[in-house]
Amino acid sequence: MVKMKVEVFERFIREYYYDELVEVVQNYPERQSLVIDFKDLDRFDTELADQLLDNPDETIPLLKQAVAEVFIPAAKEIKINYRFKNLPKSREIRIRDIRSEHLGKLIAVEGIVRVRGEVRPEITKAIFECPGCGKEITIDQVGDLKPPVECECGRTRNFKLKKRVFSDVQRLLIEEPAEILVGGEAPSDIHVKLSEDLASPSAQAKIIPGNKVRIIGITRELPVRGKSLKYDIYLEANYVEPRELEWEELRITDEDIKRMKRLAKSKDVYDKLIKSIAPSIFGYEDIKEAIALQIFGAPAKRMPDGSRVRGDIHILVVGDPATGKTKMLEYVSKLVPRSRYVSGKGVSGVGLCVAPGSFVQLSDGSVREIRELVEEQFGFSKPEKVEVGVFRVKNKEGIK
Repeated sequence: MVKMKVEVFERFIREYYYDELVEVVQNYPERQSLVIDFKDLDRFDTELADQLLDNPDETIPLLKQAVAEVFIPAAKEIKINYRFKNLPKSREIRIRDIRSEHLGKLIAVEGIVRVRGEVRPEITKAIFECPGCGKEITIDQVGDLKPPVECECGRTRNFKLKKRVFSDVQRLLIEEPAEILVGGEAPSDIHVKLSEDLASPSAQAKIIPGNKVRIIGITRELPVRGKSLKYDIYLEANYVEPRELEWEELRITDEDIKRMKRLAKSKDVYDKLIKSIAPSIFGYEDIKEAIALQIFGAPAKRMPDGSRVRGDIHILVVGDPATGKTKMLEYVSKLVPRSRYVSGKGVSGVGLCVAPGSFVQLSDGSVREIRELVEEQFGFSKPEKVEVGVFRVKNKEGIK
């Protein structure tokens, strides 16, 4: 059965990914991964595709065996990563819906990168020597260093660590995007482990806190502490796909530049820009002009007296219900890279509060702690702690 599956993978690579695989081998180590479209595998062999989803830990090694041992002998000398994209809709799981039934399976999640840790070397494999028979045993490592449970000779303890295999590892914390939340739901989050070329400098540029990403990976469990029966769930990433463009990634051709210059010289350039904002909504030129000015921004200015005027503006839109305010904002959120649309219904009151130690940027470009600004404005005395997170204060008139 195993041999048959290896042969199926060999035919699949030959028909779909031969040229790309050769390119990976020729450009190694600058390129270390072969990205496979799951839809291609599903069309080629549905049974093997289903096995990949349900048991990737057994299926991916069969693909490696097909390439390294049967197909391209040169691949034996290098380590190629096999990554998969375009999983079926049934495997797109909300973070809050991940359960024990998903452990060890290949799934896809979308979220906002909230925390990005530093890249650090981590032991991914450890080779131990049995003190009884001298056999070397290789153990995959997750979390704390784990020795073999038992050798074939029956020895169960005193294994000697002979060699450690390190890989670059980085951890992310991703959070559900606000647009999928209902009512006052708080976003759920999950830790993600990136390794090898997913933690490379080129990959780092696309995984920035605040960016929206889709991560395809294998759901893993990790003991909470000691011998506890509880486990944390994390995602071991197989493929990371940014879901939105950065400004730097926008492709501008020479023809685009010529068109922009022609547009800039036209007398009705402002009218054209205004009409391009949510064109399906009639009227509201003043609001659309404000939105256009906010999108474009301007360079910061240094005034003769030394004060600084920033170029970016904030706008507040106030109007009657059902006048298109929400539609215009939704349009802009899809137009501008890294923009976020958040509704009042999807944000809790607590989430709108600001921690006392937070910093804000003033119009002159300076940065102040928000607590200092509030105390200056209202003349608060030193706060008296009532309980955790609750304080009692008095202003100059003694009013609490």
